[in-house]
Amino acid sequence: MGGAAAFLNLGGRFSFGLGGWTMFSDLTVERPGGSLDFSFSYGGAIGELSLVDTGEAVYSARLLVGAGTGKLDLPVVGTEIEADNVGVLEPEGCASFSPISRVRMDAALGYRIVFGVQDLPGVTAADFRGPTARISLRLRAF
Repeated sequence: MGGAAAFLNLGGRFSFGLGGWTMFSDLTVERPGGSLDFSFSYGGAIGELSLVDTGEAVYSARLLVGAGTGKLDLPVVGTEIEADNVGVLEPEGCASFSPISRVRMDAALGYRIVFGVQDLPGVTAADFRGPTARISLRLRAF
């Protein structure tokens, strides 16, 4: 999956942002009568609280609250067969450091929680949820 987020620091230790992620390639789901391509995208509001700042590294907690869409399409032609909108919560623990001025590198571990999966036969919330790992670059305002 790949995506992007933009943040605004509200002073002190709290930042607020918006972000979105999508799958780069579909997964194949086997169903009676043939296979389908499964795709998933989601996004939402993100809050981040810096917990510890050692001067060289910052450790923080982050929470995304948002929504997403899962789709089942016919392979090759891409005709949508089924789709469902879902709710998404994604808590993360982050560590970041600045190798150079105005650039921050982040590494995070989290867990994606998905709820409200109802209209995708053969697909459950367990197919969406699970552990996450993220590596990212942040560019600070100049």
